Amino acid sequence: MSFEAPVTGGPYATVIDVGAFRGEFALSSLRAWHQAKVISFEPLEPEPRKATRAYARRWKWYAVALGANPGRVTMHRNEFIPSSSILPMAELHREAFPYTRKTEPVKVGQAMLDEFLEEIVSPALLKIDVQGYELEVLKGATEVLTMCDAVIAEVNHEELYAGAATPKEMSEFVEAAGFKWERTLDELRHPARESMLLQSDELWVRA
Repeated sequence: MSFEAPVTGGPYATVIDVGAFRGEFALSSLRAWHQAKVISFEPLEPEPRKATRAYARRWKWYAVALGANPGRVTMHRNEFIPSSSILPMAELHREAFPYTRKTEPVKVGQAMLDEFLEEIVSPALLKIDVQGYELEVLKGATEVLTMCDAVIAEVNHEELYAGAATPKEMSEFVEAAGFKWERTLDELRHPARESMLLQSDELWVRA
């Protein structure tokens, strides 16, 4: 995701940052909405301590994956960390981005977002960027979704990860939870085939 938080509307009381990487979206949110609390989830990157100290009262970091069920899961840690996923990488991804060919399995803890319900204050923004695993995160967040005014999720238009939800499956789930599609925020296309849309970041708002 390469956009800044303010394009998503707001202000929000809580921003839920799933797939935080190094905290870029979290920092953008903290700067945009001075009263907002941000909760970040990232199993593969350490907490950016200098940044979190600067926003100690408003930013919490959990080194855990999110999904439909709690437990231990295997992540495919990629040499290019943003391409890591719980889902196995498909060949199209490796062909389009050769620098992502090397992966190693690592065990990480997984929780459901609904387990953190008491930390969330409405209106909330839920952002999910977990490389094809977005629908599983949503399945574990049915209660949290009732507190959200907006959802941003990365959507796969081609098979970059085996078993990733289709755009139709993503839309049906989010819309059944009471949201309507608003707009596309960002797109990723095949570097050698511009007409091939690989991923997009989609924004839904409370209907």
